[in-house]
Amino acid sequence: MSALHQTPSTDQLPTSHEPAVRARGRLARRTLAVIVALSVVGVLGVGWLADSLGVATPTTASSALSRQIGLARVTLTVTAPDQPGGAALLLRVTDVAGKPVVGATMVCALSMAAMGMSLPPARAQPTATPGVYRCAAPGLMPGVWTLALTLTPRGGETGHATFQVVVA
Repeated sequence: MSALHQTPSTDQLPTSHEPAVRARGRLARRTLAVIVALSVVGVLGVGWLADSLGVATPTTASSALSRQIGLARVTLTVTAPDQPGGAALLLRVTDVAGKPVVGATMVCALSMAAMGMSLPPARAQPTATPGVYRCAAPGLMPGVWTLALTLTPRGGETGHATFQVVVA
């Protein structure tokens, strides 16, 4: 009977809680790794969002947006529908030295993906200002538009650019 009530010897008692401590350490390291990974993804996401919003371009009567097409630089400005001549895209074309490019041919194709619509492609017409062309956009309404621009400078190669235009 004394065998049933016998106290364990010191050899039989656990001397350490090593397995539990190791498991908690592994859990803490995993938790820290997950937190760091989520932080990195969050920072990258904010950067991506800032870049995306920075590309969502000029609203009517606001700042212009520029793109490099081959050796030419095209700066786009959108005129409001209530201005004389209605809504239009003004395209300033300069060469690498910043001089106006005259005699260029441009075709503007506007589409609004959210509404599944597009305007007929229009050829940009030169204005009285050298290097500035006007592309009429009579159906331009508020929303996010994509401008697919094809530019052929006189004696140069045809190039393409895409602009995101927010019309307010």
